[in-house]
Amino acid sequence: MDSIKSYFQLDQLHTTVRRELLAGFTTFISMAYILFVNPSVLGASGMDKGAVFTATALASALGSILMGVLARYPIATAPALGINAFFCLLRLHRHEGAVGDRAGWRLCCFHNFYHHHDF
Repeated sequence: MDSIKSYFQLDQLHTTVRRELLAGFTTFISMAYILFVNPSVLGASGMDKGAVFTATALASALGSILMGVLARYPIATAPALGINAFFCLLRLHRHEGAVGDRAGWRLCCFHNFYHHHDF
């Protein structure tokens, strides 16, 4: 327990392991809605809801763990719902007629990657 206290500098930050665990649990409960809303929103674009749920959970867990352990910064991360709504409502409907329902979301993913990264 002392190694955890010293690694995260809990004494210097005037906090306790119990307080940090309670804060983490509270943050998880307040953010858990994204695990259910994200698959529903992206499922409307034709994506597999189970795969989206798994990707959302893994991305959230990995990002939050890396922020806590490597950065020693108590920030939880999760996919943003706003960009997902933008993806489904604007990008998907713009390309759906030209490409068809099957490739619609795949083309939008490629489009977002290609146009928002410098090569």
